[in-house]
Amino acid sequence: MGSKGKSAMAPRVVISGLGLTVVAAAAVWLTADRLIARSVDGLRPSLEQQLSTPLGQPIEIGPYRGLGLDGIGIGPIKILPGTKDASTLRVQKLTLGIDPLSSIRHLRLVVVARLKGANVDLSRNQQGQFWVPGPPPKGDFLDRVDLRVRLTEPARIRFE
Repeated sequence: MGSKGKSAMAPRVVISGLGLTVVAAAAVWLTADRLIARSVDGLRPSLEQQLSTPLGQPIEIGPYRGLGLDGIGIGPIKILPGTKDASTLRVQKLTLGIDPLSSIRHLRLVVVARLKGANVDLSRNQQGQFWVPGPPPKGDFLDRVDLRVRLTEPARIRFE
């Protein structure tokens, strides 16, 4: 085979290699998506209970909505009226992701929460408070995490 045969074969090898890489990446993505879906479904009751305490109000976490480039999607999320105030929060979709560059720069885990379709109804209780939080969560893990909340679209806030 001459040099023409080798040079014609090289692009085919590159294209085949790229094709295999794309197929492998898609398989890894779909596997990760399914594993995360099972984990979120299994952890939902525990998360609802753990988050309700510091929020001071019951929370309902909706189904897993997929793995995206910016993190995992969940929703809708509802924070229901509590015993100490009647304020509520509804979010169509919550996307949780990690900001790796900020995490390295600050030497702590930086989690980014993106809220889509946030609706807040603040209702004053008899003491004039709009939202009465519960006791802060205990644990060293939360002391090493920065949470950054971003609105992907304007929130609707209503005061009663």
